[in-house]
Amino acid sequence: MVPVDLNAEPTKKQTYVVYANGAVKRTKGFFGIRNFPPIEPGAEVIVPTKGPRVPLRLGDVVGVTTGLATLALVLSQINWK
Repeated sequence: MVPVDLNAEPTKKQTYVVYANGAVKRTKGFFGIRNFPPIEPGAEVIVPTKGPRVPLRLGDVVGVTTGLATLALVLSQINWK
């Protein structure tokens, strides 16, 4: 039996199935419509969990904002002839 973290959120779009013969099929999607692989006897369904969310720190926000402002300033100074 594999230990399961019941507090973690699953990522259904990355689900895959390992069949008894060793073949692996993954979930496929197109424009939000998911096609899950068929389940057969002896197959193992794997649903990975999402990693922990890391909040943005103030320094990260300031760095990104400064970079975007600098890029905007450089682009505004170019003569568009």
